[in-house]
Amino acid sequence: MDWQPYVLPQPFIFSHDSTVLDIGCGIGNQLAECSGRLKIGVEPDSRFASQCHKRGYLTLRAQAERLPFANASFDGIICKVVLPLTIEDQAVKEMARVLKANGKCYLITIGCGYYIRYLLLSRSFAFRFYGLRTLINTWWWSLTHLRLPGFVGDTTYQSHHRLRRYFAGNGLMLITERTTTFVGLPVFIYSELRREPK
Repeated sequence: MDWQPYVLPQPFIFSHDSTVLDIGCGIGNQLAECSGRLKIGVEPDSRFASQCHKRGYLTLRAQAERLPFANASFDGIICKVVLPLTIEDQAVKEMARVLKANGKCYLITIGCGYYIRYLLLSRSFAFRFYGLRTLINTWWWSLTHLRLPGFVGDTTYQSHHRLRRYFAGNGLMLITERTTTFVGLPVFIYSELRREPK
């Protein structure tokens, strides 16, 4: 790859007695960095899930849209750059469902600036096409609530407007938000959320 956008470091801070879920845990890097008493990962890719498990974390193969946990199971949630690969409104609804009242969620998503930068600056046709198809798929998703078929529809970007609508509709209060930008457009959106008591 001839260009890689930057990601700001994000501390994942929970109380030491917390039960923490990492949605899309990969090989367990976020779980290794965060605090908490019990750390659990969810990962659909069997190779990554196996590596995370070998590092000592309870790891389940599951999708963000269908988390295999009871309501209000977790004090904290991490979801880092996973939402673009999901049906985003269902994934946020599931996060809110399994998060305890007053529980904390760190959500890092990708904005349109990420893909526009690929489209404009990458020397690779494949990466420019990746940027273009993600922009088209997201616009189609916003209009129809459907994703385009196959690999064309495998990724979307998130917007502040849609995210805030999902948060409000699922009892998630936005505590802090930071955004990195490219030509004024969001690249990464860092949201710290708290589950409102019912």
